[in-house]
Amino acid sequence: MTKGVERLIKSGMSKKSFSSLEDAENYYFLYINFLDNKIRDICQKYNLILDYSLNSIKAIEKLYFDFYEKNEFAQINISRDEFGKMLGIYWGKCAINYNSEYTWKVKEDWFVKGKYQLYLEDKNGNLISYEIFCNLDEYPNNKPKTRMYREFKKMIMSH
Repeated sequence: MTKGVERLIKSGMSKKSFSSLEDAENYYFLYINFLDNKIRDICQKYNLILDYSLNSIKAIEKLYFDFYEKNEFAQINISRDEFGKMLGIYWGKCAINYNSEYTWKVKEDWFVKGKYQLYLEDKNGNLISYEIFCNLDEYPNNKPKTRMYREFKKMIMSH
């Protein structure tokens, strides 16, 4: 087995298990609302308005880096990974708001049966994981700390 296939299987194994696509969809659609409400509560405490605009994407990304640089994720009772997932959910909602070609889609892993993942899907079937911004601080070429903004312009606005 090649290292690439091994890596894909390992990735699939780390996804959530469900007995059916319907169960996975029920879970993930509730999860979207849960994370969206949670990020809204956090942003409200910091006087950030989440209006699905490009400026709100910049503001929420700045908040992430403020928490990261000051090591304050624990202060708001959240892990860096969970905050990254919330960023992905908000970014996905911005995409759907901006372009109706996008929708949330739950898919079974290609290599591991019974494991499912949430994606943002465009009309051509291209998928973007909601976990796209987990560990945002580790991405190369992100010195300006505007990766979410740049990815939105490149991936969503260019469609």
